[in-house]
Amino acid sequence: MGLTYAEHARETHQSTPPVVFEKVCQPSPGATVIRAPDEDTLRACLRQLDPALADRLAAVPMPLLLDYEVEIGLLMLEDWRAGGGCRLPRWGYFLANDVTVRSIQMAGWKAARPLPFWSAAKSFPGFLPVADAVWVPPQPHAEMWPDVELTTHVNGQLRQRARLPDLRLSPAQLLACVAQHAPDGLLRRGDLILTGTPGGIALQVSRFKQAVGQWLPRARAIQTAWRGQQRTSRFLHPRDTVQMQATGLGQLTLTVEATS
Repeated sequence: MGLTYAEHARETHQSTPPVVFEKVCQPSPGATVIRAPDEDTLRACLRQLDPALADRLAAVPMPLLLDYEVEIGLLMLEDWRAGGGCRLPRWGYFLANDVTVRSIQMAGWKAARPLPFWSAAKSFPGFLPVADAVWVPPQPHAEMWPDVELTTHVNGQLRQRARLPDLRLSPAQLLACVAQHAPDGLLRRGDLILTGTPGGIALQVSRFKQAVGQWLPRARAIQTAWRGQQRTSRFLHPRDTVQMQATGLGQLTLTVEATS
């Protein structure tokens, strides 16, 4: 899920309700490395999403803009369908990093369907490192999240800090929202749900730049946004270290490597 924390929605100037999209890569329990895709891989991804846009941006340098997102994930332990007064299912909690290539995600700006760009940006191989521990509460609570604190440090600098109860949706609301987008409206045992990231990501979007971009043709707006984001030093680069922690759920320590 995306835009589930109010602070994160504010920092990206997204006024929409929380969104649901697929992250179609396999989890990597206990991973220690994030491998950054090269530019050829990024361009191939963009071409698959929108060949016409890829042609218009073919001569434009395409940055990586690799971002971190600390998140709590839910591991479904039984099938569940929303509605009908059904009791909540059992689930376990785990710590994850929703690694994202922002240049691909940003290429979905002004697209008729932007969420496929979100999905592709977050689905490169190895882009779901997770801690190797899962905590299963004795009884799920429909309206209350456990008091888990999440933090992210990049090269020792604190970037993200939030509590799971800061989520804009209750457990029951979040599961119902995701179930609406699941095949046949059914969440299945073994499904993984990432609950969204708090504020403090590398991507920063000012209201002024967003307003200016609305007046530009789509390809020009994306090119301008890429160039603007390259001016920040907050994005991840080779040899950077990302450490994420969650109360009671362990930690993830990852080093960024360039694709050889």
